[in-house]
Amino acid sequence: MMSTGARVRKGLKVFLEMTRFNFIPASILPFLAGVMFAVYKGYEVSVMPVVAGFLGVISAHAGGNALNNYFDYRMGADSLSVHTSPFFGGSKVIVSGSAAPALCLMTGAFLMVLALGAGIAVYIMTAGIGVLMFMLAGGALTAAYSMPPMKLAYRYYGELVIFLLFGPMLICGAFYVVTGTVTGSAIAMSLPLSFLITSVIVCNEVPDHGMDVVAGKKNLISLIGPDNGYKLFWTLAVLSVASLIIDVLSGILPPLVLSCVLLYFPALRAGKVLKKRSGDPEGLVEAGANTILMYNIVGVCLIVSVLVSTLTWNG
Repeated sequence: MMSTGARVRKGLKVFLEMTRFNFIPASILPFLAGVMFAVYKGYEVSVMPVVAGFLGVISAHAGGNALNNYFDYRMGADSLSVHTSPFFGGSKVIVSGSAAPALCLMTGAFLMVLALGAGIAVYIMTAGIGVLMFMLAGGALTAAYSMPPMKLAYRYYGELVIFLLFGPMLICGAFYVVTGTVTGSAIAMSLPLSFLITSVIVCNEVPDHGMDVVAGKKNLISLIGPDNGYKLFWTLAVLSVASLIIDVLSGILPPLVLSCVLLYFPALRAGKVLKKRSGDPEGLVEAGANTILMYNIVGVCLIVSVLVSTLTWNG
């Protein structure tokens, strides 16, 4: 008989797989970047709204992932994948029998309700109507990503949804929680991470191409072909670097942020792997690992660079 501790560990493992918690930094980093950018611009932070917003963002991302697992399973995308990787192919938590489809659906719905509650709490604390607008727009896009009847990820709009959700909406939303407004500089500041997270998605779509086509999942890789995936990947990485440099040259971000450019090196390696092994899902695990590494270290570097510049300027 399984002990209570063993059951708890197993349940936690299933929950982390179901919500794809290894991808949660993709929402944490832009949210923190938006808060730090507001501090850099001279605004004071009220802790409780930021904490509530932070928890809401994590809940919404985890809930969206659980719902995506459920609807990918319903559409047949996950069941068609025979490759196991932390970076692509879905979590397979339903296909493997670790969790029932209903559990994924209920978990996703519960987490989205928690996110809604957090958003309402932020609104009450800040009295900012924009919080509700960001919350409703983010929730709608998260649901429409894989949920019928929209299924945007199946209709060539998946990359655009990711670009918007994990870039302008998160960064500007966090900026709004602190400042009560959205500025052009906040939108411009969001672009480096927006392009970068989209490059991560593109990298993951290359090994998933075969099962996506069979499942009727249409994305940019199915449009241009997996052999050209590296070109789109490198284009997005270059756009991320270019937007970061432009932000610095235009005075939106401090000069220290230029140090982040040096951390794009993993993108070179990932692009080479995508070019040489586009038809080998097992061989593309390295590319997936490098893109996740690149996104995380660039995101952390961006936040730290803005923080250090803020402390130096204030000093």
